[in-house]
Amino acid sequence: MTNKKLTIIGSGRRVQQDLIPVLVYLGFLPKNISIYSNKEKSIFVRDTVYKVSSIESLNKKSIEDFVYVAIPSESLFETLKTIFTINPKARVILDTPIFSSEIVKSFANKNICVAEDAAYLSDYLIKGNKLCHYNILFMDRSAYLYHGIAFIESILDEIIFHFSLFGFYFAFCRQGIAIIRGANNYERGNIYLNFKSIPFPNLNKSEINLIGGLSNYDTVSYRFLDIKRLGLKLLIRNFIQDSGKLISLETAKNQFRKSKMINVYFNTLKTIIKGKSNNF
Repeated sequence: MTNKKLTIIGSGRRVQQDLIPVLVYLGFLPKNISIYSNKEKSIFVRDTVYKVSSIESLNKKSIEDFVYVAIPSESLFETLKTIFTINPKARVILDTPIFSSEIVKSFANKNICVAEDAAYLSDYLIKGNKLCHYNILFMDRSAYLYHGIAFIESILDEIIFHFSLFGFYFAFCRQGIAIIRGANNYERGNIYLNFKSIPFPNLNKSEINLIGGLSNYDTVSYRFLDIKRLGLKLLIRNFIQDSGKLISLETAKNQFRKSKMINVYFNTLKTIIKGKSNNF
């Protein structure tokens, strides 16, 4: 992909820690990556300095056919309008979450996919763990909202029915049941498939470098945020090659909606505790 060019809108943690390392892994040359944010600056990512231009300088020469948008959700609608005004044929990747119905409806006919990289991890994690006819996925303190939903549906297919009770979340899917225990704490959690801990994937040297190396404490849960870069790599590759699985705006919106159920118990408990404290 050395001849591909990509415009990035945003320059925060997601761009610096995840996106740019993935683009370099895929063969993008630094000179073919243009970055725009609220103000001009320089960012240093893995031994390379990247210039960040002001978003106000966007024009027909600066919006490439491939665009990655990693900005706060409240600015997303107007930014998309600007992008497609400048380049109506732009192919856009949006960061999560997608919770606006207005965005889904307004840009339904545009070439957009959502960067839900957790949905691609099953390609790495299930290779040596063949699925049964009906499966049990247990995520012990290892699911964060919409990422957790995307991960569950990537392994067990669509969630048909779900509920939350006493600190547990239960999702009945087409290929099994998923259970989430407790609030997310990747470092202390673990992920089990059919009563066996999902082993850390065997990676090649370049993949190990992409996730930031290995340690003696590596588990899928402990390194979940790092190994999601492997999913982002697959996602971007599929999108640019126009092949393979992609996450639509509608799918991402539905996964965000479903994720609200995960913390129903905790939110209710907080409300009860807050209500009691306000009575004193």
